[in-house]
Amino acid sequence: MKVSIQTLGCKVNFAEMADLGDRLARAGFTVSDADEQADICVINSCTVTAQADRKLRTMVHGLRRQNPEAHLVLTGCHVDNPNPRVSAVPDVDVSFPNARKREIFDYLTSNFEPAAGGGSTTFARSRFFLKVQDGCNHRCTYCIVWRTRGISHSEEAAVLIERARQAVAEGYGEIVLTGVDLGAFGRDRNQGFAPFVARLLHAIAPARLRLSSINANDITPDLTELAGAPRFCRHLHIPLQSGSDRVL
Repeated sequence: MKVSIQTLGCKVNFAEMADLGDRLARAGFTVSDADEQADICVINSCTVTAQADRKLRTMVHGLRRQNPEAHLVLTGCHVDNPNPRVSAVPDVDVSFPNARKREIFDYLTSNFEPAAGGGSTTFARSRFFLKVQDGCNHRCTYCIVWRTRGISHSEEAAVLIERARQAVAEGYGEIVLTGVDLGAFGRDRNQGFAPFVARLLHAIAPARLRLSSINANDITPDLTELAGAPRFCRHLHIPLQSGSDRVL
């Protein structure tokens, strides 16, 4: 059984689908990130702009036209868009909101048979994307993500460190931390982001560590000091939004 996984939007979406692809491959499915002929197509969507919504609809329409018999599974922020005129996508067979995204694996393994010759994946990547946080507690009026992703919550630090160690053991040379509001990691657990980064940097030696998008106000002196470490990738993606209190 061949599964095509398509990802739109942020690095968090990519991290989620890379994890799903790895799990499906271990379960015996043939997984690809190409939009080729497949028995099952999983699309992780984005709804941050109207253009993202249009891109999703174009993708779904194209996949249905190319693979009329394929089972189309839609998930991601588009499904959680509170506007039903936007979130409705008639060409898909089943939809999973973000809160139920982890159920996709059980759904597929329960309803479809894996490949007879064992699983494989064509996700080609040298970096391991580690999702450490989800959700956002900011309520910026121009942004819909806090509505689609829910409140901020962090993964357990010990579990994340072990997952990163395993990735390095599998040959990954770089770990990329991702999160919807990455700098908020640990606040719901009374923990700090910089101490976690320090622990992780030590645990994944000799691999490098990279941060994905992080807000400017979350770059603390402790984090700045860590950025001088030899294996800390000296690149920060800092989004700059409106400076207007009324807009924010």
